[in-house]
Amino acid sequence: MFSQFELKIMNSLIEQAGLMRGRTGKNPVVAAAIINKHELISEGIHQKEGSDHAEIIAIKNAGHKCKGATLLVTLEPCTHHGKTPPCNQAIINAKFKKVVYAVKDPNPNVAQLKGDKLLEAAGIEVLSGCCEREAIALNEVFFKRHTKYKSFVTLKMAQSLDGKIAINDNTTKYITSKSSLRQVHKLRREADAILVGIGTVLDDDPMLNIRYNLLEEGYKNPIKIILDTHLRTPTDARIITENIDTEIVIFTKKKKGDKHLFPSYVTIIESETLSIKSVLKVCFNRGLYNIFVEGGPQIYKSFLESGEADKAVIFIAPSNGKKNDVTSPFQFNEHYCSEKLEDVTMIRFENDVCISGLIK
Repeated sequence: MFSQFELKIMNSLIEQAGLMRGRTGKNPVVAAAIINKHELISEGIHQKEGSDHAEIIAIKNAGHKCKGATLLVTLEPCTHHGKTPPCNQAIINAKFKKVVYAVKDPNPNVAQLKGDKLLEAAGIEVLSGCCEREAIALNEVFFKRHTKYKSFVTLKMAQSLDGKIAINDNTTKYITSKSSLRQVHKLRREADAILVGIGTVLDDDPMLNIRYNLLEEGYKNPIKIILDTHLRTPTDARIITENIDTEIVIFTKKKKGDKHLFPSYVTIIESETLSIKSVLKVCFNRGLYNIFVEGGPQIYKSFLESGEADKAVIFIAPSNGKKNDVTSPFQFNEHYCSEKLEDVTMIRFENDVCISGLIK
């Protein structure tokens, strides 16, 4: 159905679009290309919410060469008026011969207008499903938001080779290498919120912001969420004092306490249950669709038991823990395989191995 050249270009577009994660707001990351036979004419990548879509950028770059050419795009072209005009009409006006896209847009505003039929009525051949699986993974947060109306949850953890995620001797704060830590900050850039439990706040005193000079233009520090049943978060904790430009949300069961001592950028939400499901419902309603969970052990356990965790990103260091260290919920064999994960990818950072996979 798809030529080798079309598959090659689509895979390249998916890779390029992935570099924009965290920059496009609530919009999906999308890339497009215009080809004619085996010639790449132009490309376009959506840059930020409210700006031109990828198809429009590619069309502007190609000019009159669009006529009779093929448009490839990583997501079904939009048909509705949002902050920008619909792409379908621009595609029709450009007189393309063919449109190939990777996956249908799950957004109901797009689906209800049947964009394929509009293009076909204009004499344009339309093919979908080119690199579909990869395209869904590219926008996994966007797809869950529009199909299940829930936030996408990633559990991030670092562990030793023998599966320990917390070192109890206080000799080191980090298990993994500097390169792995830098990658964690890159992943933070993609999130709407970083979530931790009160144990992590008290034991590690983390800042949970974006460092390593990675807070570049287009990115912003995610909202911080603390699950704190008894409201024990110190007002001088670094997560409070080092994030004055970022909202911090504390979920608690405590109805009384020194809430007035917290600065104005701290929001305290009382909940009788403080269940994972109820917290995530509040997150979704607040527009926090990408939740990055960074600990601790009890929080990981709660998310896994609730069935609300979607993905795990696990950094494994070439060292062993001690008998009393906390054990990870994810154990791997000598081939770095786990029965709890599927669609697994593996990347090396110095001597560490980073394993990512969907939670079964």
